[in-house]
Amino acid sequence: MVTATNRDSALWRQLVAWIDNSAGVADEDPERIDWLRVVPFVGMHAASSLHRVLVQAATEAGATMNWRIQVTSFDAACAMVAAGLGVSIVPRAATTAYTRSLALAVVPLDNPWAKRQLFLCSRSNAPMHSAARQLFEHLRQQR
Repeated sequence: MVTATNRDSALWRQLVAWIDNSAGVADEDPERIDWLRVVPFVGMHAASSLHRVLVQAATEAGATMNWRIQVTSFDAACAMVAAGLGVSIVPRAATTAYTRSLALAVVPLDNPWAKRQLFLCSRSNAPMHSAARQLFEHLRQQR
């Protein structure tokens, strides 16, 4: 049986819009941009949890997402955004390695759906392997 270890294992991850600086969108007020209706998206593949979050948010807003392309990694999303194919909504942590080197902009999102709660889970009846325990502790410190 796999269960959430406890409420302390909850992690919050903020989603941001990742855009090409040359697109001009970075200079606009992020609260005025209806991200889910206006821009072409570089999205993660349809089986990803991030894709499901965005589709659900769009559905709840009565919008249809304009998918330009779907990719399987944040690296690929970065390359597509840098090539000017659209905007990508990704976890803030995924942007660190690429933003400066490719002149991309990170725009914070204040939408309720942009703050994701994740849980770290483990088997309740088995001790965690030392590598898994180290990863667990590292992720908990990232809050």
